[in-house]
Amino acid sequence: MKAYVSILLWLLHIQVSSMHGMGNPSRTVKVASELGCCGILQIAQQRVFNSISMWWEELQGKSKAAAVSLSSEFTTSAWLIVGLGNPGPKYAGTRHNIGFDIVDALATAESITLEPSEHKAFLGAGHLAGVPVLLAKPQTYMNRSGESVSKLTKAFKVPLERLLVVYDDLDIEAGAMRLRAKGGHGGHNGLRSIMAHHENVKQIARLRVGIGRPPPGVAVPKHVLTQFTSKELSIMRDTKTESVDVIRTVLVSGIDKAVSKKGLYKPQVNAATSSTEHGEELAAAKRSVDPATGEQNVLPAAGEQGVEPAAGEQGVLPAAGEQGVEPAAGEQGVELAVRE
Repeated sequence: MKAYVSILLWLLHIQVSSMHGMGNPSRTVKVASELGCCGILQIAQQRVFNSISMWWEELQGKSKAAAVSLSSEFTTSAWLIVGLGNPGPKYAGTRHNIGFDIVDALATAESITLEPSEHKAFLGAGHLAGVPVLLAKPQTYMNRSGESVSKLTKAFKVPLERLLVVYDDLDIEAGAMRLRAKGGHGGHNGLRSIMAHHENVKQIARLRVGIGRPPPGVAVPKHVLTQFTSKELSIMRDTKTESVDVIRTVLVSGIDKAVSKKGLYKPQVNAATSSTEHGEELAAAKRSVDPATGEQNVLPAAGEQGVEPAAGEQGVLPAAGEQGVEPAAGEQGVELAVRE
């Protein structure tokens, strides 16, 4: 009881001090006797309510100011750079996620922080070569990338002429890059989804990063979910550095001039591949990630492996991927469409 009375008197003393300068104990006791316990509690409750209200208004004001600042700068002339891949640690560093890696390289180069957003993507805003940019990594899985990208283009009013998509390509040697101003989806399910959410327009700039064809005996779905070999990792480091320069050129000079200047990049490597390197790539394929369990796969022995798609083909697009739901085991985020 004594503790309860002490707390009430302390709260009242604070109130008296705020109303009459510093106040003094005798005045506090006098006011307490006049108000009683209920009166003191009402004053304390009102004081707490006012403090919370002021804090909330200040917080809301800061949030609104930040939103206004972002919208005014990034809905007039910003570029949207989207890297494609599959979310989660089990896909990190795989060939299919090279789009994510390129965006990470851009973010690191310009000290841009990527954070979760309401647009189903990790998103960061900053400047690249003095141009405002939005960097995004959709978290919808590859086959549903369009869901996230369409939210971003609408929210930030980004016209398609200021959209650049970065993704992997099987038919380009590992580490090489091709920049184009427009075209079809080429069988890539991520780009297919983006185009489907934007009325199938072909005027979407894209930077395709080569991951190479699978070695003999390795199916495409397993290949794209493997890690790069040690030799390829060295090549890809140079490719990531070059990709930052390519994208800077796009922002400064425009896509058409950038294509003429930086349309094709080929890594500086020996054309011949040793049997040791081939064995390493095959071993990497055997350690590919199972999309359903997140565990490493072991490929069947020679003669047990299914037929590899013919040159230039990538299987059939799974129905689940077209319906906007997560693909079934073995299909998740893998390029499985015939190339155009």
